[in-house]
Amino acid sequence: MTSARWQVLGAIAHSPVPLPVAHIARNMGLTRQAVQRLVDEMRADGLVRLEPNPHHRRAMLVVATERGEAAYLVAIERQER
Repeated sequence: MTSARWQVLGAIAHSPVPLPVAHIARNMGLTRQAVQRLVDEMRADGLVRLEPNPHHRRAMLVVATERGEAAYLVAIERQER
């Protein structure tokens, strides 16, 4: 897992509610396009999924899958060593 993916998964994991890509990017100080690219890659790998956003038709919410949560925990364990 790349450090960029780990950081985005961390932002998703530590958020109390699911967020759209633009909010994740804003919270991390990154561009929306950079986070969108990472989310697209992680979605293709089964680490995150998109859910409907009741507040905005087009801005889907990014949610970690079980596989994504497990990958994040493994990365945290490696980082702590």
